[in-house]
Amino acid sequence: KLEAIRVVMLLPLLHACSVPSLGPRACALRSPRMESVTEQVSVELARFLPVLPCIEPDGDVPTLLCVEGGLPSALQWLPDRQTLVFLNGGKQYSWTSDEGVRPLDVVGMPYDTFVRSHAGYAAAELASCGGSTIFSVNIDEGTASPVEVTSEVVPQLMVALSRRGLLTFGAEMGGKWSATLIGDDDAPPIRLLEGLQPVHGAVVTADESALFLSMGDAVYRCILNVEEGSCSTPEIFYTPEASAMPAPLAVDTHSNLYVCSAGGVDVTDADGELALRIKMPSAATGLCFGGSGVSTLFVSVGQLVYAVRANVQGVAAPSEELLKRMEKQVGAGDFRHVGW
Repeated sequence: KLEAIRVVMLLPLLHACSVPSLGPRACALRSPRMESVTEQVSVELARFLPVLPCIEPDGDVPTLLCVEGGLPSALQWLPDRQTLVFLNGGKQYSWTSDEGVRPLDVVGMPYDTFVRSHAGYAAAELASCGGSTIFSVNIDEGTASPVEVTSEVVPQLMVALSRRGLLTFGAEMGGKWSATLIGDDDAPPIRLLEGLQPVHGAVVTADESALFLSMGDAVYRCILNVEEGSCSTPEIFYTPEASAMPAPLAVDTHSNLYVCSAGGVDVTDADGELALRIKMPSAATGLCFGGSGVSTLFVSVGQLVYAVRANVQGVAAPSEELLKRMEKQVGAGDFRHVGW
């Protein structure tokens, strides 16, 4: 049974308007309002940076939305639809500036499905894992269909790749985790890694040459080759000072890594050196890049989602424009990753 929640939109520079209803299972909603969070969120440089920092130390950090009584997590941005999707209590929700927050009620997925993870892998499509099944969810059509995958490992976490590929992570017999590459063709899944600790977060760089994994109390880095279906042994890349286990990760096109930690978000450079910290009221539970230029870092903390303005472009789900450029390059015999 879906627990009743109230959702409050808190968008800066947005004129007052009515907020759409979430349906009979939701409580009454309040109108959008401004909220100052400068006393709750701050950005601190960890060392002198010879270049413009990826996050402005003195920039405002507005609250994007609040799910009262909920805990939004697993944030995903769909660039072509300018839509933020997230999980709350095992259910999927979407947010847009026009419609606010709405539940993703889709035909084809059992209503009692508890969604553990999802990944945007096309313009309007999510790969969502619930139970032992991966569903392809089309948010435009409001439909979901099972994805035929031959694998003995039930997926617990997913990362979207270009050309509708997926990296899935899950526990094997005995409790150890593994990583599997699933392509958008009839080829069988490829087991990339085995014997892993539980994976709490994963992200790939813009060119898909590196995979970062959040396991235990550290973040690990692997060399990834999607075309060959290979991945190197994970090596420690960064260990947060905070005692809490790091979980979700994000990365920008300059290979800066964003790590959820007990105090907010740690940001490292491409070499794993701490560059700055985004200090939050409590532990960050999810993050992703989004916005019109994919240059806003959305961070979930408790029942709030903050919008942190960045000086860089983040890595987000593949867009239709990118996929078309890639198809042209494949046809011309000059395939290469252009960037997200």
